[in-house]
Amino acid sequence: MQNELLKVVEIESEISIIEQSHHSHILSIHENMQQLINDCLSIEVSEDDKQTYDRAVELKRVVKSTHVSIEKKRKELKQPLIDYGKRLDRWVEEIYTPLVNAEKIVKKKMEVYEAKQEKLKQERKLIEDAKQKEELELDIRLKNLNTQLERINSAKTKSELKEIEIYLDGIVISEFGSKSNEAGFILNQLKLTCSMASRLMKDEEIPVEAPKMETTPITDDFLNDLKVMPNEPVKKVVIENEPQETQEVLIKNEEGIFEEIQLPINETIRTKATDEDVVNIIDHISMNTLPFVNNLIVERTKSLIDNSEAFNNLDFSKHTELIYSEVKKRLGILLIK
Repeated sequence: MQNELLKVVEIESEISIIEQSHHSHILSIHENMQQLINDCLSIEVSEDDKQTYDRAVELKRVVKSTHVSIEKKRKELKQPLIDYGKRLDRWVEEIYTPLVNAEKIVKKKMEVYEAKQEKLKQERKLIEDAKQKEELELDIRLKNLNTQLERINSAKTKSELKEIEIYLDGIVISEFGSKSNEAGFILNQLKLTCSMASRLMKDEEIPVEAPKMETTPITDDFLNDLKVMPNEPVKKVVIENEPQETQEVLIKNEEGIFEEIQLPINETIRTKATDEDVVNIIDHISMNTLPFVNNLIVERTKSLIDNSEAFNNLDFSKHTELIYSEVKKRLGILLIK
């Protein structure tokens, strides 16, 4: 790099010397060119004065001879440079043209790879577009699946719930693709909710036709028969109180002193719970617990939005419902509206 800089400096120095030499050759054509210009500006020629006219003719000859000589000298001095430029152009052309052609050859060979990459790019775009379309369709299907909860809540009879159960049983989870896990969770929760709603709903009342009874006409003979019927004495039933078993219990009185008192023992006979009883108590606990969990999530979410330092300067009012919904999903809870 240093050597190249030195060469540049040397070339510039040589050019400067040549330039000064050329200037000297041009200026040597006439000793005072500026004076010629001034003479042409100052000369006056009268229409009746032959002497001033002759001076003007001579001045014009000298000026013309001077600028013609300057132009000739310019071409003379420049011609070697022009010839050198042409030689340089021809020499560079011998190197430049093969390089350009070589570049075109390489570029042509690159087109195979570039065409393949462009094709792959278009294929990836098609796949991405199809994936986005599928995601949108799956989101719509999940949204439609979630609407079944509203159907369950608005159902009035067990037959309506039965129709919903049949619809839910016909759903194929694998058709939800990448969202199969989410759809499976929602479907299981919907089935559980539908089952709980069905157990809690009273059976539909079926009108029962009253049995036909034969009536006996009231006649005089019937009334006479009633009169002659013997009156049986009324039996008096006395229920004796059975002695109750008691147990001794310590109870603190108003003065804070424990006293021993006798309390009756009320024995409660408990039968063994069946599988159906276990399911019923789970349903009962779930139905009564979910509202409290829902309120807890809403209150806790609102508190964190309002009081978190990282988000206290942000307005989430337009996204509140979305935030609540996503928090509930991520906690794994399907809440009844």
